[in-house]
Amino acid sequence: VGEMVTVPAGTFRTVKYRGVLVANNTVQPATTWTSMDHSIVVKQDAYDAVSGAIVTATQLTNLQ
Repeated sequence: VGEMVTVPAGTFRTVKYRGVLVANNTVQPATTWTSMDHSIVVKQDAYDAVSGAIVTATQLTNLQ
């Protein structure tokens, strides 16, 4: 809690969650950072379940 994360949209005080994403019967481990001040996901990394390599990286680019 309170981890500072910098993405193209700025620097945010976040809560870091570890969980899984499920799509098309595929389960991927994921880490999600949610802004404590804006209640919005600012960064999310999804990993290959076998190798642990990042397969999808999403970052907030603009906050309007």
